[in-house]
Amino acid sequence: MLNIASSQFLILLSGFICPSIGAKGPIGEMLDVAAELKPMGLGVEYAEKHIEKVATNYENQAYEAIERQVAGSVPIGKWALNPELFVKEMTSKAKFPKSDTFLPEKLQNLKLKSHYKSSFGGVSGFGVYQNIGQSTDELFASLKNTNYDITPYVSIGVEPKTAFVFFVNMANDRIAFNYIPAPGFAYGLRLSPKWGINLGFPHFGLWAEPFDWFKLNFSMEPVSYLDGDLLIDTGSWFNLKFRILSQQETYKLENRQSTADQLIYTSLTYSTGINLKLGPANFDLEGGWEMNRNFLETNDYLRERKNHVLRLANGVMAKVQARANF
Repeated sequence: MLNIASSQFLILLSGFICPSIGAKGPIGEMLDVAAELKPMGLGVEYAEKHIEKVATNYENQAYEAIERQVAGSVPIGKWALNPELFVKEMTSKAKFPKSDTFLPEKLQNLKLKSHYKSSFGGVSGFGVYQNIGQSTDELFASLKNTNYDITPYVSIGVEPKTAFVFFVNMANDRIAFNYIPAPGFAYGLRLSPKWGINLGFPHFGLWAEPFDWFKLNFSMEPVSYLDGDLLIDTGSWFNLKFRILSQQETYKLENRQSTADQLIYTSLTYSTGINLKLGPANFDLEGGWEMNRNFLETNDYLRERKNHVLRLANGVMAKVQARANF
C-alpha cells in the first residue's frame, strides 16, 4: 500500500516514519527497503479519501466511501516496526451476486509490518520484510481472518539504484496462488544520471528525471498493481502532481463460506493535485476520478474475475495526505 488518502483534518504525531516515494506496490515497497531507498527515521503519515455518492440508473449500485489510513515506523537497531491501520467506510445498497449479501458498511486492514536488515562487505545485504495482521469486516473476531506476508531477500549493489535483489515471498493474502512460496528478483539499472529502470519479476519500474523540475516514477506488478506518478517542481513552496493508480485490496470476511474465500476490491484512479513542503512536513492535496470499481467474492481470482462481479458506479474522489519526518 499502498497509497490511500483524503480530506478533512490532519494529525501529526511523533515517533513514527513516513513511507518514501520510490518503487511502489506490495513488491516495490519491499524493494525500496532492500535497496535503501526508503528512509529510516521518526515520522508519521495520515491519509483520508472521500468518494462522493454517485446517482446512477441502478440505485442499488450508488456508492460513497470514506477511507482513512494512519501509518508509521519505529526503528530499533537493525529492525524497523511499521504499524498501519486502514479503514474503509461505505454507503451502498448493493449486494454481492455470489452470496446475495449486502456490501459491508466497514472494511478494516490492521497490520504490523517489520523489517530486519543487515549488511556485509559494504555492498551487500540480507534481510526479512514481513507483515501480519487482519484485513476484514470484523477485526479480531477470529484467527481465521489473519493475514501474513513474509519475504526474505538478499541484495547486492554498490549503490541503491543499481542493486540486485533476490527474494522469496510467502503469503496468504495474494489475489492468486496463496500459500505457495513465490521466488522473484529485481535488478535496478541506472542508464544515466537522469533515468533508470528496475527489471525483474514480478515487478517492473521506471524512474526519470530528465530536467531538474520533472520527476517520473512508474511501477507495475502484473494483474494487481500499476502506479504512474509525475511530479513537476515549480521551484516554490509547492509542486504539481499527476497520478494514475490501478490497485487491488484483499479482505477475509468473517462470515465467508470457506477460509480460502477472499473479497477482492479493484479500482482505477486518475488524479491531479499539489504537494506542499512545510519544514519536515509534506502535504498532498488531490482530486480526481475513480472508476472500474469492482468487488468480487472468490477463492480463485484468475478463473472467476469476470463472474459474480459487483460493479459500482464511477465517482469523483478528493484526497489529503500528510507526512512528516523527525
